[in-house]
This record gives sequence, structure tokens and C-alpha cells, in this order.
Amino acid sequence: MRESIDPLTEWNERIEDRGCFLAEPEQHRASLIALALAALNAGQVCSEEFGEMLELLDCAKIWAEVELAEAEGIGLFVGRTPGEGA
Repeated sequence: MRESIDPLTEWNERIEDRGCFLAEPEQHRASLIALALAALNAGQVCSEEFGEMLELLDCAKIWAEVELAEAEGIGLFVGRTPGEGA
């Protein structure tokens, strides 16, 4: 996380980073959960908004899983083991 930006602003920027959701889905999701919690603790969002942030993260996770499954289904990963480079 960049210290110069508040947690809510950082969360709003990073939720749009589709590349990170595809490249490192669990790590990216964990960092966004931490940012959402920091925003809640800082009083930037209420508990209802915090819940909505987590729901949006669940949707993003499902999106990434579908994208990866479709990519694998059309053969984008043939000859490579994901996570081991080219």
C-alpha cells in the first residue's frame, strides 16, 4: 500500500486493477480486504458500506475465475504451467 493515499482511495483504485485479479487473485483480494478494513477502522465507510465492498470483492473473484477458466478452455495455457513462467 502507498502510505500517501488513504485506504478508501487506494481501494477504489485497486478494485479496478483487473490484471492483479488475474495474476495474483488471492494476494490482490487479501490486500483489498485489508484496505476495506482500514477504511472501516478510519471511519471512511460504515459497516454497511464495508459489507458492500466485500461483496464486490466476491464478484471480482468470480469474474477472475471465469476469465481464467475461459482462457484455459481456449488453450491459452497450453504448454505452460501457470505460475512457473513461460
